[in-house]
Amino acid sequence: MRAATALAALLLAASPAVARMHAGPSQLHAGHRLQGAIAPLDGGGAFASPAAAYSLRKLKSAYAGPGIKLRRASDNATQDINFLGFTGFTGAPLDVAAAATFCNATTCFGDTWYDQSGTARHMVQATAANQYQYVANCGTGLPCLRATAVTQGMASAGTLTPATGVVSFSAVANRSVGLGYCTWLRENTVANRFSGDAVAGQWRLDGGTSGSILAAAADNAWHSAQAVMNGAGSSIMVDGTTTTGTVTGNTVAGFVQITGDTASTCGLAESVVWDNYALSLAERQALTNNQRAFWGF
Repeated sequence: MRAATALAALLLAASPAVARMHAGPSQLHAGHRLQGAIAPLDGGGAFASPAAAYSLRKLKSAYAGPGIKLRRASDNATQDINFLGFTGFTGAPLDVAAAATFCNATTCFGDTWYDQSGTARHMVQATAANQYQYVANCGTGLPCLRATAVTQGMASAGTLTPATGVVSFSAVANRSVGLGYCTWLRENTVANRFSGDAVAGQWRLDGGTSGSILAAAADNAWHSAQAVMNGAGSSIMVDGTTTTGTVTGNTVAGFVQITGDTASTCGLAESVVWDNYALSLAERQALTNNQRAFWGF
C-alpha cells in the first residue's frame, strides 16, 4: 500500500506547475490530500530501498543528512550543504543560497556526495584536481556537478553486490561537449554502467561482455533516464521514450562511481541504482514525470 501511494504521488507530480507550487506538508492536489511530505523514493518495498541514491534534491522525506559537501578553491575549506523544505511533491531542493554564500567569489567542487538510500555509500573524491565542479545554474535554474576530464570522478567506500545480475538505474544528466563516456553511475570496474556513448546523441547501458543497449539522448540537453538490466527484458527510457534490448548485469561486487571523460563536458544532478530489482514500467514513467517536473525540462 505504501509503495502504491508513493507511486500515485509521483504520477500526480507530472507537470512543472505542480513542481513549482510551494505546497505545505498536507496540501490538496487533484482532489487528494497527501499526509506529510512526499519525496520520489518514499513508500515501501524494493523501489523505496535503492542500493545507493545521490541527488542535489532530497529523494526521501525521512533522509535527515546533507546533500553534498563542497570544497572551495580559495582556501580549500569544506562545508556541508543541506536541503530546504519541500516544493510540491517532487522533492526538496538543495540550499543553493548557502552554497552561494560559501562559494562567493571562488569556484566550488564536490568533495562528498551523500547517499540518501540509508546504506551510507557516500561517494567521495579527496583529490582536489579530480573533483567535479559544483555549478549553481546548469541551464535549468538548478545546480549540478560538472566534469570535463577522465580523471574527474567520485567513488563510494562501500561496495554493491548485484547477486542476480538484475540492475536498475535512474539519472538526470547532460552531455554538452565531446563524445566521451560520461558515466552517470557504475557499480563495478567490470561493467554495470549507465553512461554517454562515443557516438553523438547516444547513451549506453553496458553489461560488459553480456551486451549493451544504445538509446537516443540528444547532446546539449538535459534528460531524465531510467535503465533496467534484466536479460531480454532490458531497456532504457529517455524522457519517456523506451529503447529495448538484451543486457545481463555483471554479478561482481564493486564500488559505486561516477566519472567524466576526456574533452567532454558531463553534467549530473541525480543518480540512483537498485541492485537485484527491475523498475516496472509504471515506476519508470513516474520517475520520468517527477524528475522533469522538478528539474524543469
